Amino acid sequence: MRYKTQDSRPTSFRIFEFSNFRIFALLILLGMSSCFKEKTIAPPTNNGQNQTAVIEMGPQYANQFFYSLATNTVVAQNSRFAYDLMFDCHAASFNIWLNTAKQMRVKRMNQTDLDSVTLNDTIGGVWHYELGEFNPDSNAIGKWWDGTSSEPTSAGKIYLIQLGVDDEGNSFGYIKLKVNDFTANNYSITYSDFISADKSFYAAKDDTRNYRYFVVAGNGSLLDNIEPPKTEWDLCFTRYTIFFYDPYNIPYLVTGVLNNPSRATAYLDADTTLIYDTVSISNLDVNILS
Repeated sequence: MRYKTQDSRPTSFRIFEFSNFRIFALLILLGMSSCFKEKTIAPPTNNGQNQTAVIEMGPQYANQFFYSLATNTVVAQNSRFAYDLMFDCHAASFNIWLNTAKQMRVKRMNQTDLDSVTLNDTIGGVWHYELGEFNPDSNAIGKWWDGTSSEPTSAGKIYLIQLGVDDEGNSFGYIKLKVNDFTANNYSITYSDFISADKSFYAAKDDTRNYRYFVVAGNGSLLDNIEPPKTEWDLCFTRYTIFFYDPYNIPYLVTGVLNNPSRATAYLDADTTLIYDTVSISNLDVNILS
């Protein structure tokens, strides 16, 4: 689930007066593995006191921040331009995500030969933008594999990827990418920037994190300093892409909040008459958490 604000100033988020009991009761349920017997999750202890946090986003919202409700601290931060791709680490999930904070996009090709795709193919056609909430239905690359086995077989198609834009709207360029396979818990990809030789890379899943982060520059590399371990954070303050469909058909960057998909679920309560100080566990509707 996502919360967003349009691109307006000031460039900071303020979480007004929350108590761990209230925020966890109304908005957040910690994710529990189905391997364990269900039990009541107690909120962290802070003597029931309301807390306030200010997340300074900085000029042009250049950074993103991973925040812990339990400790009321930012546990990690990084430039939103630091990476390009995210490899899904969730069990039985094989999605490859774009860095939506850069407004990246994908054109799905029918070719299976990397050399057959040229820069001329970047002109026109249907481009797919990825939305910020990491719902597989809005994944820009889409389902690159055949079947539903634990080690999927690649369909072998080529993807043209536009690497997003900087703060001034200047393009970071293009790559063409092929997902070779997924074996032994590793993604295998080959890609090219149309200038240098093709590069191949393996990215292993890490079950302590939601995603592995990859930058295509240079020889390509995995970055383990982006997202903290998935048990250590609840909210991510960042930018992400939304898309206005017909009749506008334009992508748009917003600044907002994403919840940790392995740890936290949330919803926006439609009851506008609720007063913060009167919110209790009885107001929680677990059926609409997402």
